[in-house]
Amino acid sequence: MDGPPAQSLGVEPVDKRVLRAKPRKATDPLLTKALLLRAISSAALIVCVTLFVFAREMDGDAITRRDTTMTFMTFVNCDLFNAYACRSSDRCFYELRLTENPTFLYAVGGSIIGQLAVIYFKPLQEIFQTEALSFSDLLFVLLISSSMLILDTIRKKFFYRYFSDSNPIYPVFSSKHKVKDEPFTYNDTSYTPGPVVEEITQRSSPNSNGGTIRSRLMHV
Repeated sequence: MDGPPAQSLGVEPVDKRVLRAKPRKATDPLLTKALLLRAISSAALIVCVTLFVFAREMDGDAITRRDTTMTFMTFVNCDLFNAYACRSSDRCFYELRLTENPTFLYAVGGSIIGQLAVIYFKPLQEIFQTEALSFSDLLFVLLISSSMLILDTIRKKFFYRYFSDSNPIYPVFSSKHKVKDEPFTYNDTSYTPGPVVEEITQRSSPNSNGGTIRSRLMHV
């Protein structure tokens, strides 16, 4: 159920700052340290939260349908919140607009419908060994699963240099690193920035009807 939301990230609108960034080197690794740190920290939190709910719901040595239902719901919703946080590598979840990626909304909506069908539709209850949950149970699952958003916010706000791949190119977008339009010297000749337009007038040939041909040359 968490597969379609993750796949819908492939049609997420491209950040304009990425288009202005310097090209990656051919020798740059695909799996960067920042990416591995994000994956490991997210996976660790998902495992801890899921096991916490499972241990909290267990009553004795027997595993009941409620145990598996609460654990299943917690795991899936942690993945959904994590997918939402992965929509941007540097913007927090509250800085993202829901309407930027309609495909993601459709995928999440389908996943939610699937979850509700598994725990409330009788035939699916027998197949997946689940049971109906109360509103308070659903609220608890949503609250504890949303810890993924808290983790992502902490990483992006306080540990940006360790968890972001765009950290090395971030100064390109900073106002402190703007390129100044200053004259430069090449072969002892001073140039000023910006295009310089020359207008050249060429007289017509004797066989033409007369007049002149005006052309414009641009030097950058």
